[in-house]
Amino acid sequence: MTSPRAAAAPSARDLLRSGQFQALSDRLEAMPDAELAETPPDCLEAGLTWLLEQSRFKAAQALYARAHRLQMAVAVPKGYAQRLAALGRAPEAVALLTQWAEYRDKTAADWAKQVLALQTMRFDDAAQALCRQARARFPKNDALALSEVVVSFRLGDPGPARDLLAALSARRDAPYWIHAMLRALQSGEIDAMGLSLRVPPDLVSPRILISLARGLYEVHERNSLLADLRPGDRVLELGTGLGAMACWAGQTQRDVPFVTIEANPALAPLIAENFRRNACKARAISGVAALRDGESAFHIEGDFWASSQVTTSDTATRRTLPNVNIPALMQDFAPTIMVVDIEGAEVDLIPELPLQSLRRLIIEMHPQFTPLTGCAKVWRRLLEAGFYPQQAKGSEKVVIWDRIQTSETGPET
Repeated sequence: MTSPRAAAAPSARDLLRSGQFQALSDRLEAMPDAELAETPPDCLEAGLTWLLEQSRFKAAQALYARAHRLQMAVAVPKGYAQRLAALGRAPEAVALLTQWAEYRDKTAADWAKQVLALQTMRFDDAAQALCRQARARFPKNDALALSEVVVSFRLGDPGPARDLLAALSARRDAPYWIHAMLRALQSGEIDAMGLSLRVPPDLVSPRILISLARGLYEVHERNSLLADLRPGDRVLELGTGLGAMACWAGQTQRDVPFVTIEANPALAPLIAENFRRNACKARAISGVAALRDGESAFHIEGDFWASSQVTTSDTATRRTLPNVNIPALMQDFAPTIMVVDIEGAEVDLIPELPLQSLRRLIIEMHPQFTPLTGCAKVWRRLLEAGFYPQQAKGSEKVVIWDRIQTSETGPET
């Protein structure tokens, strides 16, 4: 009598879908090279991330080295480098980023990604050196030129950055946004993406100016909001930034009530000015988005968009700021749409919120700041509450959650 055939072991994809991250990482470590080479990139990234979250750096390094040797499509190892830097191993972190993808010829985009990773981690000297090395190979690449602009400003060396922008603007084929960027640096104002915005250099970094001038600032969140904004909607935004989202909503549906929350107190006068410039009637509240009244620690970065409750950066300024009680606000305001971009704090906030009035949530996830288990907690809560996810077009992080229409909920209005 033969024994029943054993059930097939779950695949890496099955383990990822079911949130079994430890089993996934164990499976990846045990795979022979031929099987590992066929593993989907998102499964490999999830397994590497889990190893790093468990501080299993040697195991992560061995798996990463195998992926390199097999010429697998692995992303810039920014998460790994961030953890090395947090442990005081900055030289290793820089070396990892600067040597990334050496198993193949790098494109200009590959170089730009490495430079951006170094900039994000504030390894500005290394970023500048790598950027100049890359520009020697790709002298006409705009992304690399603009990366050098950003890092030069951050190193307190604006002269070369302005000279480089001026040289780019003098080219016959220079795009409009190069000129818009130059004007913004000179005047502290920019007309971009249909808005007139005040962008003072002490608050708005060159990187944000570039994204505005190129029409990329919060573009995924904006498109996801405006695509289905209707009369009768009520919008709640967590993470105001420059106030652009409220202004865009006001241009599309002028009478839709819009409430927006921003923790960074330095941005409050700027938001008010940008609302005035664009005849925006939204209500802006200053405070930390929280589950209850009181106060919370908030970490303010030089690039305001990177400020967060959960940041691990040693360059941030820690402030204790008043809370905005989001559950109470939602009960009172009853939003139908919610836009959330709060740099990692979403994993603690969203699972505890009253969601009954909402028909759509637009959430930018931040896996670089939060554990995979936290992201999974958000997904479970929203799925259980009757929402269906779809990735925002062109974005890896922005997810649109629409409430599933059932006979119990009735037709949407």
